[in-house]
Amino acid sequence: MFKNSTATEVFKKIASDTELKIGSLADTGYRRKVEDGTKLLDIICTALADTTVATGRTYVFYDNFGELALRDFVDWKLDISIGDISLAYDYKMTRSIDTDTYNRIKLVQDVKSKEEGQTSKVVGCDAFVVQDSANIAKWGRLQLYQKVDDKLNRAQVNEILNKLMVLKSRETRTFTIDAIGDIRVRAGCSISINIGDIDVNNYFLVEECTHKFEDAVHSMSLELKVYG
Repeated sequence: MFKNSTATEVFKKIASDTELKIGSLADTGYRRKVEDGTKLLDIICTALADTTVATGRTYVFYDNFGELALRDFVDWKLDISIGDISLAYDYKMTRSIDTDTYNRIKLVQDVKSKEEGQTSKVVGCDAFVVQDSANIAKWGRLQLYQKVDDKLNRAQVNEILNKLMVLKSRETRTFTIDAIGDIRVRAGCSISINIGDIDVNNYFLVEECTHKFEDAVHSMSLELKVYG
């Protein structure tokens, strides 16, 4: 059981208990309660997911050649540019609302009895809803339903609602690119992509990276996470 702990503190404790080597760790800052009775990896991933919802920042948890590390992805930018005039030789962008896109967020919070001298029990629930009417008109209703901690106050629940709406009420865009290889590129880092034909000029998170070495040719296939 972790109480009022940041994702970084959770990670340090679990790594220490399981005698795993620790490398560079970013300070995630956001404090939250973590339930017990859960797989250790799930505890870490849930803590990081909750931190992203609360702060809008994405953290990368990865194995750095035998050491477990945690980094803010915006601080892991490689000094290379891949595009239609540099390194890239094929690319594809797809847009979808089928996965991880929601235009209505509904959070439910248990209401517990507060009678003195009695063990508190659930006597009802409160529902909090925010929606993007313009996107509902375009896509139909796509609802995300979650339960939240009953100890959160109304202002905290509203903050979670609004941040979830910013994160979820948009198309999921995936961007795959094949390019001349660079051994520095790995999942978790971000790289600059510049392709004039589709007006792309920004940094993207590398979600998957496959390097291929054939004779004297080094190539790589990247799956990128598009933000915004």
